[in-house]
Amino acid sequence: MNNIIAFKIWYSNKILDSTQIDGTTIFEKWKNAPDQDVQVVFFYFTKKDGTGKHTRRESQGVDYYSLTEDESISQDFDDITKMTGHIKYGKYMDYDAFLKLYEIAGKDYMEENFKEAPAPRGEKDDFQ
Repeated sequence: MNNIIAFKIWYSNKILDSTQIDGTTIFEKWKNAPDQDVQVVFFYFTKKDGTGKHTRRESQGVDYYSLTEDESISQDFDDITKMTGHIKYGKYMDYDAFLKLYEIAGKDYMEENFKEAPAPRGEKDDFQ
């Protein structure tokens, strides 16, 4: 199964990483994130790509962003009544500023959050 393990939201003036949000599940963390002024969202999954990075799905430049308890992601351009789950709202920002923000977001794979803890070592090195 390819579950969501994290998300990151870029607002027009800040970035929010799901590891910074209270909640025990991804859905609870999503619900606890600020609702307004969402510009770009990346969801990161357990499955890895050919380079060893976690796969991700992006949503950007839309009016509504939604996540359900069963981790269904949706976005809709025209009608909020079609949305399910907990909804976040996009907001128009200057296009050139958005492009700069989107370029930064596209390069972010949250590698620092997904590094595995080093294996425990004994008091002595095995080769001494």
